[in-house]
Amino acid sequence: MIHKSDLSIRLMSERDYPYMAKWLNNDLVLEFYGPRLTLEQVIAKYGPKLNKEHYVKVCIVEYRGAPIGFI
Repeated sequence: MIHKSDLSIRLMSERDYPYMAKWLNNDLVLEFYGPRLTLEQVIAKYGPKLNKEHYVKVCIVEYRGAPIGFI
């Protein structure tokens, strides 16, 4: 985890799936990341990364403890 003042970056966890589904279905995000994904599709897409079955590490960016994005 990286922590700098009010901003931090941490590894994504299962509790972040609802946030990911919400973000990935935001019209502004869809322009770059479309198509829309259901919660089940988000879990299928990101689950292997969380379970270390894939080399990509997905991280959540937080501001003052609240998730605001992912990298």
